[in-house]
Amino acid sequence: MYTYGLSKDKIVSEDIVQNVFFNLWKNRKKVEITNSLNAYLFKACYNEFIDSYKKEQKTIDYLTEIRISAMDFFIEDTIETTNEAKITSIKKAIEKLPNKCKEVFIMIKIEGLKYKEVADNLKISIKTVEAHMSLALRKIKEQI
Repeated sequence: MYTYGLSKDKIVSEDIVQNVFFNLWKNRKKVEITNSLNAYLFKACYNEFIDSYKKEQKTIDYLTEIRISAMDFFIEDTIETTNEAKITSIKKAIEKLPNKCKEVFIMIKIEGLKYKEVADNLKISIKTVEAHMSLALRKIKEQI
């Protein structure tokens, strides 16, 4: 009854009592019971319960860690696949842009040039560069 009250599990409580009696029998020549046998057994059962509880917590923590690692792996794989799909669709959308629009988009977004630099290189106005970028972004969003 006492171990069941601690563990709230019949099988666990039986294991605890069995372990206590097994250890008592195994160490019978070393064990010195100075007070009552009852008090000794209650304390031994309590200590065995605490030990088994700590072992169970370690196992639960380990399993939780494994589950988290597995979920992280799955999520990373899913994100990677999703990102690859997005990149592919963006590349396709860029390829469908009108030539000048595509050229402006690549110079600004991929090569990292400023609007003024693109305007100077292509000998067009900054407003035209802005219009090409606006059109490119709108068409890419529509495609995606």
